[in-house]
Amino acid sequence: MGLAILSKTPIEKNKVISDIVISAINARLNINIEENAVSKTGRIEMQVSKDFESHEYLVLDIISIEEQKSMVSKGLLNYTFMEEKYFMIASTSDGDCEHIIFDFLLEYLSINPSHIGCINELAYVSKEKLIDLNENMGFQKGWMSGFVL
Repeated sequence: MGLAILSKTPIEKNKVISDIVISAINARLNINIEENAVSKTGRIEMQVSKDFESHEYLVLDIISIEEQKSMVSKGLLNYTFMEEKYFMIASTSDGDCEHIIFDFLLEYLSINPSHIGCINELAYVSKEKLIDLNENMGFQKGWMSGFVL
């Protein structure tokens, strides 16, 4: 898995979609939603993209509240950060597009400061740490390695 967006509580997918769209707009990213974006499980797929040095994109799966609760209760996804359990509310398998993840998470975590980003199941990114990194260095290749636990 590339990027997971985590919340301490389950979140309705309409709220997640709204926050993703606002974050993408604020980060000046492109958004694409295909006509067959809703899966049989109720997940909604959205693509966020931008041309930097190369074309980068994230295909985000927004997870229904029922599936969020089900995954945790079945022990399928146990995310614990700072001794607190989290629900995965959106995810992508695209983990090699670090510039778009940086720009997107910076905006998303500004809207949802209690959420965190989990990158490749190794690095947990909080709003405070990402803002600090942005103020000190801005985007730099390899920025994710500073968050690996």
